Order: sequence, then structure tokens, then C-alpha cells
Amino acid sequence: MKQKILIVCPQESSSFVRLDVSLLSDQFDVDVLSFSSLRKPKILSTAFAMIKRLAREKISCIIMWFSVPHLAPVIVLLAGLFRVKVVAIVGGFDVSYVPAIAWGEMGIWWKRLLQRFSLHSVDRILPFSNFSRTDALKYAPANITSTLYPGIDTSRYVPSGSKEDLIITTCNLINSFSIIQKGLDIFSKCAEALPNYEFLVIGGIDAEDSAAREFVRRASPNLKFTQRYISDEELLSLYQRARVYVQASAHEGFGIACAEAMACECIPVGTTNTSLLEVIGNAGYLVGYNDVPATVSAIQNASVSLHGAEARKRVVENFTVDRRRSGLLMTLQQILRK
Repeated sequence: MKQKILIVCPQESSSFVRLDVSLLSDQFDVDVLSFSSLRKPKILSTAFAMIKRLAREKISCIIMWFSVPHLAPVIVLLAGLFRVKVVAIVGGFDVSYVPAIAWGEMGIWWKRLLQRFSLHSVDRILPFSNFSRTDALKYAPANITSTLYPGIDTSRYVPSGSKEDLIITTCNLINSFSIIQKGLDIFSKCAEALPNYEFLVIGGIDAEDSAAREFVRRASPNLKFTQRYISDEELLSLYQRARVYVQASAHEGFGIACAEAMACECIPVGTTNTSLLEVIGNAGYLVGYNDVPATVSAIQNASVSLHGAEARKRVVENFTVDRRRSGLLMTLQQILRK
């Protein structure tokens, strides 16, 4: 009988959660508990849901996809009570704080205390970039913290057809926070500076957010928006059509969309103060955050670059699904043997 793994995460539909489920399912019985499916108050419903699972099922390990500060202590305490191993995958909003944009959970003192407790109570911590590992080490022991990059399906994300003079970026949901964190304001300024180029923001728009509505309303004519969540097939098609992918973020724990676009031979433009330095390397253009002239120049250079194959090669050599699978299985084998 297969050992049981429970993945606890904010959203079960997240592509990175779905990927890990598929990677582990061959060797483990994998189940998912998402916070989004639980009633408020989340802390109580999380406790009840965890107790129910742990009491009724023989769970060998819990994987926390993001260590949510006010919920993670509940999970690690109950795991300890039931003698279940815990792996924490961290690196985004959960262990970060960017003062310039007041973004990240770690800007509040009591959340820092809870995070320190949680990350000192788990068996292994897997940040998804070296950049994220630096954030995590402010609250986590170094001896159990090692980088494991996300996996990009390079058999799915492939170039196809000819490239168009299209410059794209992605944002799951455009709102007052993501406009700054994802660098959409910079992307918009670049569109204004390059009126002969076609720019596109891929993602939904928060209709209740006045800043989002105003941002879209004031955009230059050459900046378009999908204005909705698009299917995986539509996203792949846009990666394959676009010549340049821009991620002008203030913070980026890894940059999965950037790596997916690179696998489709988009030339990437990213910011040096984020994990994009690791993702892009020498296969694209790196600029300082909020440096609009440098970003405009990088986009111009990327638009005439013939090195899309190098961008794909970097992803194939560093961020494959097989590497992700090997890292996860090795981690689980090590802690489950103890």
C-alpha cells in the first residue's frame, strides 16, 4: 500500500500544486486540502479539517505549499501531535516583506514570530529559488532549508509558428497591490514610451478595485488587456506568438510564467532585485526595478534579438519537471526513513 501525502495549500487549482500532485502520485497516495475550500474563520476550520484527516487516515507526511503565518502553527502542532512529518514549500508572500511597496506577510511582528515558530517545527523547508531561500533563512534553520526549483513542462511549453511583434506580461489578478508588485505600472510606462509596439497584459481585473479600473482606463492605446482569466491553451498560444516577455516585478519568488514563456522562446526582460536573476541568467535582459528607461531599452533590444533558442535552453537545462520530481522524492525518502 502506498504511503499517504497530504498537500495543504491556499488554492488547489494552482498550477504548481497540480504539478506536484502529478509528480508524487506514482509513488504516493496524494490528497489535497485547500484553505479556499474551508469556511471562516479559517483558523478553526483548518484545525477541524486537519484533525479529521489525521485521526481517520494514516498520513505519512504533510506538504505545506506556502507557510501561511496564522495557519501554519495549527498545522505543525497537529502534525507533531499525530507524529506526522512536515515539508514546507516557501518563498513568496509568506516569507517576504518589501517595504517600498508594503508587500508581504513579514511586515507584521506577530506574523514574523509565528513564522519563526512554524519553520523551526517542520522537518524540511524547500524554497523555490535561492532568492526565496534568503528570505526564508530570516526565520528558518539553515540546515533543513534547501532550494528546489519549480518544474516547467518543456514538452508542453514549446515554440510553434513564427513570432509576432508582441510584448506580453502576466498577472493573475490586476488590483492595487499587483499593479506595483508585478510591475504593471512600469510595463504601462514602457508601452507609452514605445507607441509602435503592441503590449498585452494577460490576466483578470478586479472589478471591485478602483485602482485597477483606473489603471486600465488610463492605459495607452497600444496596451491591451485580456481582462479575464484565460485557459492554459490560450496562454500557451500567446507565449508562442509573443516575441518578448516582460516581468518588471518588485518581488518575484521564482517567476513561473517567465520560465514558461522562455520555454516557448520568448526573449525575457526581468528585474535584478528578484529571483528572475536566477531564472533568466544570460539568456535575456535584466534591469533594475522601476528603471523605466533601462526597461524600455531592454524591450527594444529583446524585440530584435535572435536568441530565443538560448532562453529555451536555459529552462530545459535548469528547471525541468524531472528535476522537480527527483528533488521531491529524495526529500520525502530522507525524512520518511527517520
